[in-house]
Amino acid sequence: MDHISRAWGVVSRDLASWIILVLVAGCATLLTCGIAGLLVGPNLVLATKRAIDRGVAPEIGDLFQTDLIAEYVVYWVILIVASFASSILPLIGSVLVSVLTFWTLPLIVDQRFGAIDAIQASFHHAKGAFFDLLVFTIILYVIAFAGTCACFVGLFVAVPVTMVATWLYYQAERTHILAAAINAGLKPLP
Repeated sequence: MDHISRAWGVVSRDLASWIILVLVAGCATLLTCGIAGLLVGPNLVLATKRAIDRGVAPEIGDLFQTDLIAEYVVYWVILIVASFASSILPLIGSVLVSVLTFWTLPLIVDQRFGAIDAIQASFHHAKGAFFDLLVFTIILYVIAFAGTCACFVGLFVAVPVTMVATWLYYQAERTHILAAAINAGLKPLP
């Protein structure tokens, strides 16, 4: 997929900035026993969006924005419940949840959807593009696995590449995702 090679181009231009962003996010999450991950994890999407939209290196300050924290918490609770429920079919269930909720954070960050509406919009789009999203998700898992196999150091490159690739894919599909949301009667928060 073209999004992966374009993502590498974006990340490689400011590699040190992307590595520092991931390092700060990881440290903040580890130092708070995962609690900061509720905010920092989704804000990695925000930092990616802003860096790509502005054509600049990512900014550490974007990791600590709090204006969407309520939506992030609702998202995490629903995702945890869905992941737990999907554990009945261990591998299939987790992949299914990943694919069906794939666009949730981009919709919250970019379009200011509420968490529940973003999950529903992602689901409605995924129904019509399931195979493409499945293939892309598997590719992202392979990239992350490769980063893990490189003594975890590779994750400092793999994570930014997967984040940027996801954002580029979202940008390419945004009109279709929003059309699916509108057809389902969903819209962003006022």
